[in-house]
Amino acid sequence: MSEQQVVRTAGIAALRGALLVGAAVLIGVLLLSKGDGFMASGSESDDGAGTTTEATVATNTTLVPEVTTPQVTETTTAAPELRPVEDVATRVENGAFTESGNRVAGAAGSASDRLRAEGYQVNPPGNWPEAQPQTVVYFKNGFQPEARALADVLSIPQAQVEANPGNLPGDRGMGGADVLVVLGADIAE
Repeated sequence: MSEQQVVRTAGIAALRGALLVGAAVLIGVLLLSKGDGFMASGSESDDGAGTTTEATVATNTTLVPEVTTPQVTETTTAAPELRPVEDVATRVENGAFTESGNRVAGAAGSASDRLRAEGYQVNPPGNWPEAQPQTVVYFKNGFQPEARALADVLSIPQAQVEANPGNLPGDRGMGGADVLVVLGADIAE
């Protein structure tokens, strides 16, 4: 290969190299200019061969923090297990009076019979010492589920099921019962 051919080949190689660099810069500029409008022009630089290149640099970059979703565990509470009805000591007291002031006869006995027919252990019925406007089902500590179930048997609204306040009138209080039903005037309606 002659000296002239070597120079010619080197010149062609240099031209190819310059074209490749120019094409790469052009592609880079085109790609950067296709951004979301967040581009800004940078400074011009001289590559030493008398060619000036303008660089475009992104100046507004948004970093998105990694978002983790907390693990949610669903907890369900099972309904408390009811004691068998034969294990729930029950008493019915008659506090139901008519408008004329007479006690509603046999009310406690009838309610006691309905409960016995359902299998409840029912203590002998009695008369509540004072008139009650509304039937109330009282329960001792730990017997709320059983009191609610008993109220359903007698069709007494759940809003009328209450914990033993501890100051029930009369000398018997709960009278050894786990659940006490005090019938009120609403049973006659």
